[in-house]
Amino acid sequence: ITNKIKNKISEIGDIEKKKEHLLEFENKLMMLHRMRDDIRNIREIVRRNFLEDFRQEFQRKFEEIRKYEDNYAVDVKSDYEPVSFTATGEEAPISSMSGGEKTSVALAYRLALSDLAAQVSLVRQSEILVLDEPTTGFDQDDVKALPDALRNIKTIPQIIIVTHEEELKNAADYKFE
Repeated sequence: ITNKIKNKISEIGDIEKKKEHLLEFENKLMMLHRMRDDIRNIREIVRRNFLEDFRQEFQRKFEEIRKYEDNYAVDVKSDYEPVSFTATGEEAPISSMSGGEKTSVALAYRLALSDLAAQVSLVRQSEILVLDEPTTGFDQDDVKALPDALRNIKTIPQIIIVTHEEELKNAADYKFE
């Protein structure tokens, strides 16, 4: 009988140890769930902050490029889709813009994204911008305004343009044909 009692006491001890391990495991599991939730929340906060920074930079770049335009404004939706607004504040899809306006939006979007990517990755901002036929879809007023718009981009010291447009060729500091 004493051996049976000793065995039972040993089994009870093993069960108590397993119970302690189970409690430890449950505590660690709860902590992991809380950490996962915190990381999810942090990820959303970081995404929201990045989106807000991107929206501001996009608007700033767009205003640099199209200083003369005050008929509409641009913004970026929460899904990173660019959108325009009329002077009265009505949302208008980018597809309703002229070709030159669309190109300006695309250029501002890419410049803003490039600047933020440089900040996030702690690398220097681009020092060179290469544009291949950037006036596709531009009307003559847009083509005439582009050199000034490009000069307004102070963050990029060198811009190389491949073009057939005489207006852009004449605005260049250096020409290679």
